[in-house]
Amino acid sequence: MKEIAVFKKLDDIMLRHKKNSQLEPLVGFPEMISHLEGGKTAEILMEALGPNLRKLLKQCPGNIFTKTTVYMIII
Repeated sequence: MKEIAVFKKLDDIMLRHKKNSQLEPLVGFPEMISHLEGGKTAEILMEALGPNLRKLLKQCPGNIFTKTTVYMIII
């Protein structure tokens, strides 16, 4: 539920940001496509910002992430 509240607030900020043509566009924030709320549970469908980790892993030599890559993923 907290995540949905954060995405709704982010959507509001992005909408206000788009209306002001003098500001640069916001980059790096996923857009919430839809959400479902029920009882104590919620589901969020959001856009992907890049390839998934499985695709990235297949591109690595030996199918192993380097320590540097792991640290970047964590951050």
